[in-house]
Amino acid sequence: MSDMLNPKIIGQSKFCAAPFTSVYIGQFNEIRVCCASPTAIGNLSENKTLSEIINSNTAQDIRKHLSQNKFHSACGHCAGIEANIGKIANERYDNNKLGLPTVNDAVTNTDVNGYIHSQKPVWLDILYSNKCNFACMGCSADLSSTIATKYADAYNLIHGKPEDIPVIAEWQNDNDKIIDYILSHKDTIQLIHINGGEPFMQEPVHELLDVLLKKGLNKSIHIWSHTNGSISKYKSVDVISQYLVNWGAKATITMSHDLHGEQGEYIRYGLKQKKWKNTYDRLREANVDLNIQTCYNLFNALHMQELYDFYRYEINFDGHMVLGQWSEPVIYSARMMQLNPDLFSQANNVLDNMKYKKGDFTWLYKMHSIKQFLNYTIPEENIAIYKKRFLESIAKLDKLRETSFAKTFPELQSLI
Repeated sequence: MSDMLNPKIIGQSKFCAAPFTSVYIGQFNEIRVCCASPTAIGNLSENKTLSEIINSNTAQDIRKHLSQNKFHSACGHCAGIEANIGKIANERYDNNKLGLPTVNDAVTNTDVNGYIHSQKPVWLDILYSNKCNFACMGCSADLSSTIATKYADAYNLIHGKPEDIPVIAEWQNDNDKIIDYILSHKDTIQLIHINGGEPFMQEPVHELLDVLLKKGLNKSIHIWSHTNGSISKYKSVDVISQYLVNWGAKATITMSHDLHGEQGEYIRYGLKQKKWKNTYDRLREANVDLNIQTCYNLFNALHMQELYDFYRYEINFDGHMVLGQWSEPVIYSARMMQLNPDLFSQANNVLDNMKYKKGDFTWLYKMHSIKQFLNYTIPEENIAIYKKRFLESIAKLDKLRETSFAKTFPELQSLI
């Protein structure tokens, strides 16, 4: 056996726990060290187990680089961010924090060439399928079967791809190898993140939850899943009463929501506000750890105060509100407000004058980076291209969906 790594490497400036303590299972069975890395370390479609893939040549090389305090090319996302902002990227920070329980043991069981002799995973990030009943404006065919089957040409246009580029209508990852790996490492795994599409209408997710319940792992493994709020029952299974209540606070459920009413239903096409509210009420009653995630975008940029008030006062949500932003598709990002000076000024004023509930710093903390993003100048040479894509894609979606951007968002009519 080669010499083993010294645990002191954990304190190095470029160290990341992800390749040692977690694994990302992405589209078409592709395995990566984390969600931010574009580099595959293997594929479950091959005749290999997940444990074997985690020790592939690429995975070993990533760990070897990190042990030498160097970023591997697979770590380009975090490396690029850190070179620009001068501090640790959020993804690397989160992976290091999540990996704390076993990272010391994982490193001391890894040799200098990056081979892990005793894997001690803490968490898994699983993308099972693109099966989804929504066609959200900020999504793509890769993560929504509805987009893939009904609106693929329009979304190719949104993302600047040839309109007739082929897409796969629906894809689904294998589950047996994933479950085998979880059961083999049930003593160290503490979190399973279920991502992508609408998880609660995906059969492999139900299969996974059934296995975890049968083995009593709902008492030790925390699950975290996203939902669009439309699914509380699927194929006669009540997701909340038959699954989630058995986890209670050990289940974190993040409900996506970008605006309420008719405008929200336009952005997250498929949303029915009353159904979302009903699911929200039931999840609160189930005593799960409930979050609401909002993504700042072109359509809600003038309504952020209304959204905040809706969550805090109208539905009396007192939990964690997650605030992100659409950087892609850029044509639907809030930066498009720059095309109209009046709208751009209004959007900035909304952010500058936000009022919060006393002691609530969640959105306040995030608003600084949101404002920076809004004001990050669109290159002059891209403006005409973005505007053309915006106009053509809105027209195409309105025709296909029988919606009206102009009537739904009269405050943004100047953009068209």
